[in-house]
Amino acid sequence: MNLDRYHNYSGDGVKTPIKYVSILGSPAHTYGNALAYIENWLVNLFPKDFFKTFHVNSKLASRQLRSTKHEYLKKERPMLVLRPRIDFEGSEFLRGTPLTQRMSDTLSLFDYGALQPFFMDRSNGFEIRYQMNRYSMYVDVIIIYSTDIQAINMMHYLKEATRIEIPFNLQTCFESYIPSDLIRTISKIIDLPVKDKEGNTREFLKYMNQHSNFPITYKLQGSTGNLEFFRYYPVTIDTVITDLAKDEGENHDQITTHFQQSFTIKMEFNTSGMYFLFSNNSIPYEIDTRNTDDSLTPDTNLVPLFTDVILKEDLSLQPGWNLWRAASIILEQKKERVDIKDLLNESIMSAVSFYLKNGLPIFEILDIKVRRQGKLLHYGEDYIIDYHTFEILFENESYGYYTYRILVCTNTEKINELIKNIYHLE
Repeated sequence: MNLDRYHNYSGDGVKTPIKYVSILGSPAHTYGNALAYIENWLVNLFPKDFFKTFHVNSKLASRQLRSTKHEYLKKERPMLVLRPRIDFEGSEFLRGTPLTQRMSDTLSLFDYGALQPFFMDRSNGFEIRYQMNRYSMYVDVIIIYSTDIQAINMMHYLKEATRIEIPFNLQTCFESYIPSDLIRTISKIIDLPVKDKEGNTREFLKYMNQHSNFPITYKLQGSTGNLEFFRYYPVTIDTVITDLAKDEGENHDQITTHFQQSFTIKMEFNTSGMYFLFSNNSIPYEIDTRNTDDSLTPDTNLVPLFTDVILKEDLSLQPGWNLWRAASIILEQKKERVDIKDLLNESIMSAVSFYLKNGLPIFEILDIKVRRQGKLLHYGEDYIIDYHTFEILFENESYGYYTYRILVCTNTEKINELIKNIYHLE
């Protein structure tokens, strides 16, 4: 709700009335972000294509996972099983300080307390800050092998490949979900719709990135039509692996099989808690009555968004080419079609239409790459692009967990020259 309070805004002793709204972010997205990252880290820790079956449970467990269910006996091995647990009353670094925990003086009368800068729009007289939180999460891991020899070998491999019982840091990037109430309120303040008349978010996303201290990323709409924006930020994960153990296998039809290796990964990291919008003017607070902030399905507790760290060097772009835009998508049904007009502009779409009409190869001006959990997918096998409708058709059988990142690369110079010729521009 809107609150009035007095704040020494100019620093000259004059108390100026400042209004603010505070909105909780989505811990479900952040914990899911961490879960998706550690699953990808584990897969890359082992030899390539080592695991034949994956089971990453986004439901929160109330106790440590000691063994797998009987139904896993029939799955192809080696199998990786992950289950997250959240530590709500742990001993996180800087716990109990204003830097990572809401204190009574967070919104003091003389400054912004420990709130971190995020977004500033001086022309419209408002800014956004966030309370930095520190989260702690456990991920119980079980790896199932077919033979005891394989389990023994991989016990030694894991001790060689990483540190056990010794803390270490993992460097990556996360995406903090910006609540839809906050997005809608910003849209109301600046009088710019989140989606334009054509249903695209290009102008609003451009505005957000022009005024933000951090890159603002966007998740394309799936079949549910939810709009989601994120604050992209670097993060250091304090990590420790404990309780490494191996069992003696299980008897199944008088044969000993189903050998399990288990351990627990503790992850501790900084993220956003509450977002605070401060304004010199009245705030037209907009509540999303659809109640889709968490984007949670009835049987899911965490939103496993994997943040792909994108380096232009990885894209191997030729001279004249640029990474035009990137967005993520979590597919919500099999063989889903995803509209990508949000990632393009009129010039690009006009150039593509010209190339289609004249039978010219699209790859001369536009290259759209798709990555899943950071791994590049193959065009024609994993997905195809309909350039007439500007949609991507995914050939996926599984959905609801993996994050796909769509990267749009353009030959900017060639597109600009083509548009000048098409419309006879100087």
